[in-house]
Amino acid sequence: MIVLGRRSAQVDALDRLLATRGLPILVGDIIMHEVLCGCRSARHVAQIWQWFEPLLLVSMAGFDLVPRAVANYQSLRRRGITPGTVDMIIGTYCVEMGAELLTADRDFMPMRDHLGLRLVTD
Repeated sequence: MIVLGRRSAQVDALDRLLATRGLPILVGDIIMHEVLCGCRSARHVAQIWQWFEPLLLVSMAGFDLVPRAVANYQSLRRRGITPGTVDMIIGTYCVEMGAELLTADRDFMPMRDHLGLRLVTD
């Protein structure tokens, strides 16, 4: 599969995960929003949405997660790290659910190093 016309290590890892059909692949509402914002047309949004539909779509930003996300944010701030709000919610959701995160975004590395976020590795 090629997403947005480009191959990457993350696309290859996603292909492997889809091929194994083991654990479900979650797509969070916030992640879907970020992906769809990169689309240049309504037609492209519809194509990507259709591709995501068979996966397990989850809401990541529930009120139950807020206290833990705030605690994680404050923990990183004490270390001199200022995470973004969206990344903090995504990372905290994954930590709390025991889910691995497939990303190329280096902003998640402090969460891996200090909060126990597990990242998909090739």
